[in-house]
Amino acid sequence: MAAAGHVRSLLALGFSVALSVLFGPVVASAQDADPVLGRQVWQSLANCRECHGWAANGQQELPQQPQGANLRETTLTPADMAEVIRCGRPATEMPYFGGNATWGPNGKCFGMTRAEAGPMMPIKADSSLSDRQISSVVAYIFASLVGKGPITREECDAFFGAGQAKCAGYATAGK
Repeated sequence: MAAAGHVRSLLALGFSVALSVLFGPVVASAQDADPVLGRQVWQSLANCRECHGWAANGQQELPQQPQGANLRETTLTPADMAEVIRCGRPATEMPYFGGNATWGPNGKCFGMTRAEAGPMMPIKADSSLSDRQISSVVAYIFASLVGKGPITREECDAFFGAGQAKCAGYATAGK
């Protein structure tokens, strides 16, 4: 009986090691994700709000910027969202924020190398984000924006600070 328990323990350990080898970077980045850091990156470092809007509703803040997707209604998974941020979106104006190695000769995004992407290759963003910053932005998006419905006054006040005139046009939550 003790031998069977020992064998099960060894199998479980082997399975855990195999999972960490296969999925180690994903688990590590998910554990390192920090929605507070993600909000800071969203607001300033990556300037996501310039195209997606401060509340990620697809209403860009700067009219000269391309209109980003409405992330409040996205159907992407967190893993898909991380790939879009890291790799950009081929054949669109969504730039890539991962380092140059992301689209390198051996690196693939959306199953393609840089050469295979050809004219669909996204442009490089003005700033590069680390894996931790990308996972943190994804954590912020999914914790604070995805599926939240219409923008509320409380949400605007929390983002810009209470009493801002730009928040007056939003309805109070639950009304």
